Order: sequence, then C-alpha cells, then structure tokens
Amino acid sequence: MTRLVVLLFALLLGGCANVASSPTGYKGADAGYVALMASAASNNLYPHYIYKIRRRGDQTWSELLWRYDSLFSAVSYDIDTPQEKGSIVLETLAPGDYTFFDVSLFTAMGAGYGYISQRVPFEVNFTVRPGEVTYIGHYVAHSVKGRSIFGISAAAGAVYAVRDGLEGDRKHILAKLPTPLPITAQVPDPRALNHPALRPADAMGPPPPGLEYATYR
Repeated sequence: MTRLVVLLFALLLGGCANVASSPTGYKGADAGYVALMASAASNNLYPHYIYKIRRRGDQTWSELLWRYDSLFSAVSYDIDTPQEKGSIVLETLAPGDYTFFDVSLFTAMGAGYGYISQRVPFEVNFTVRPGEVTYIGHYVAHSVKGRSIFGISAAAGAVYAVRDGLEGDRKHILAKLPTPLPITAQVPDPRALNHPALRPADAMGPPPPGLEYATYR
C-alpha cells in the first residue's frame, strides 16, 4: 500500500519555504530560458504549484510558481479542456547545468493550511545555453488523497504524467518570448528516473509504492 505522510496539523496559515538564493530572473546578455508545461488533471486539489530548480551541485534553489484557478484568483490557461488545464512556465537563467528536483503543493485540505513536498526528491538534469530555450517537459499533475493523523480526508500529494509535448507546446512558449529563440527539448524518461511521483504519460495508474509526502512551513 502506498504510504502517504500527511502532517497538516503542523502547518500555519501562509507558511512557506525558505529560499537562500534565486538563480532565476537572470538579466545578463548571455541569458537563456527554461520552459515547462505545468498542468493539472480534472481531479486537481491544489491552488498553486511550486516547481523547484537549482544549479547542479548547489543546495540553494529557485521557485517557479504556477497558479491554478481558485475561489480567490482567476487564471487564463494555454491548455483548457475538461481533462486538463495548464500553462507554460518560462523563466530566464544564467547559462549552466541545472536540476529540477521537486514540486511543492499548497493545500487547505485536512487540519490546516500549508505546503506538502516529496520526501525524496527526483533529479531532472538540464542545461541552459545562451539565447536558447530549454524545454524540460509537459507535466500533468494527478492529485492523490489520503488521511491526516486525525483521520480527516487530506490532500496527499500528486503523481505527474510526464511526456515530451514540445510539438504542441512550442506555440505557447513562443507566445511568451519577447523575440523568437531556438527551443531544445531535454525531457526526462520517467522510466529511467524510477521515481514514484513521475510516471510515463502512457502508463498512469494507482499511486505507486514509495510515494511519500511531508509537510513543511
């Protein structure tokens, strides 16, 4: 049985992670971009998602935010169907090697408010080059429910269907760029990564063994 660790009682309203530094928003003339399609399936439980990236070998990270529609904010999407809503997340970075390693989810289900994050990070490595866009994939979040220690139904993370969707996502990336740039796909093979939160888009199923989330403030 999948173990879903939900400790929502430990959270306070408005809790957030501490970030030591932020490599995104780079303004140098040699800047490149990272792009991904952030989306959620129709069973979505979360108002926003935080995609974490860091320079390879560094322990500080940056957060790329994607907002899903909620009672408090209306969002326009690049993809808007009954099955999926999503948008391209695009950010500038200095040239170099990076790792996309986690997605944190804000939840208000259960006994409190706060963020949940995978206990064991994954590693999606990619390289940013000057004047180019590095596309790291199309990620569809499928929400997972569990129970808190109080027995209350609670959001317990997500499993991501991962695929190379550049053929369809390219036009959305170009629409967000100030000028057209070359786009290179560096999309991971989730089978090779062997992480319970990342699944091939053509092989989704019940939450796999080893999927563990923990809360943080």
